[in-house]
Amino acid sequence: MISLLPLVVVSLVALRTSPSGALALGRRDRPPTAQPQKAPEAASQDREPNAFPEGVVIEEVRKGFAAAQAGLQPGDVILGWSRAARPPANPDPAEGEIRSPFDLADVEMEQGARGPVTLHGTRDGGPLSITISKDLWKIKARPGLPTAALEAYEQGAALLKDGRIPDATNVWRGLALGEGRGCSTACQCWIETRIGRAWADAGDLVAAREAYGQAARWAETAGRPALAAAVLEGLARALWDGGDFQAAEATYRDAIRHRHDATPESLTEAAGWGFLGELLGTQSDHEGAMAAYRQALALREAQAPDSLWTAVSLIGLGNNSTDPAAGEEFYGRAAAIAEGTVPDGPTMSAALMGSGNVAEVRGDLAAAERFWKRSLAIDEKLNPA
Repeated sequence: MISLLPLVVVSLVALRTSPSGALALGRRDRPPTAQPQKAPEAASQDREPNAFPEGVVIEEVRKGFAAAQAGLQPGDVILGWSRAARPPANPDPAEGEIRSPFDLADVEMEQGARGPVTLHGTRDGGPLSITISKDLWKIKARPGLPTAALEAYEQGAALLKDGRIPDATNVWRGLALGEGRGCSTACQCWIETRIGRAWADAGDLVAAREAYGQAARWAETAGRPALAAAVLEGLARALWDGGDFQAAEATYRDAIRHRHDATPESLTEAAGWGFLGELLGTQSDHEGAMAAYRQALALREAQAPDSLWTAVSLIGLGNNSTDPAAGEEFYGRAAAIAEGTVPDGPTMSAALMGSGNVAEVRGDLAAAERFWKRSLAIDEKLNPA
């Protein structure tokens, strides 16, 4: 075994608060002569005062990553997305709507890997279009909420911050089931996954399972396999964090099946294989991890060969390889992709660290030191503290 490195963090908008489900992205191929999207501000006109607004509201934009560098800000309202053609892997342009945080996470995973994505929405009431040209966005968002629902959401968040999880749960469930009349299935599932994550963070996996399970049932009843997959991915991560690795593996596999049912061989399915590979690797099931990462790599190389997500799959393979020559190749290919995309980012750092470990195994300590120093320099730049 060469080494087992911490993988590049592959989180979206928080599963997650980063749900990465394809859920009704509204994706469609768009001919070059397609009419431009309706002006974003028109979408909110003539709505009932208590109607749930369209789109999502950005809550957090992580500094140093692609979305922040593109100029996205907390408070921005995102209503849709578009992507230009990028042949040969993606010869047609595409566009779609953003109706929930799950949609936004899916767009990052499914479209951001294919090429620059333009997010359309509003800022301070005016139209907004921001193009994100790199893969790792690192953002969190919430559903659009009318005034009363927003007050309930913020009340629950304050209770949660004070450690009053049962009280926060009651408020948020009231939002999803009572005051949340008009809250979509995706909105209800998002609220329930927030509840589940809160219980998981508090160490109560029974309550966490209950919350995530309710959200998964809502998604399945609504006939939304990608939404169910996103919920299950969140549950799997909670189980993993809570130490129930066997249940986490089974849940990830269930999520992958839902991804495949929703959109076979998609990049969101590839993400599911990547999550599973990471879990298996941390449990020293290197053969299983390699199989999962190969599944992810095959899908990513076919549809987004030069994306950072492809590099992440290669790093996962390197982390679990028992063959120094193969590990060296995996890390080298990952570094080449990162060099052409984000040469000073965490993906490059991980690839360099892996190359250093291979060099150490081979007894070339001078080369190992060079790789490690380059990796450390990137890390220190990204995290000065």
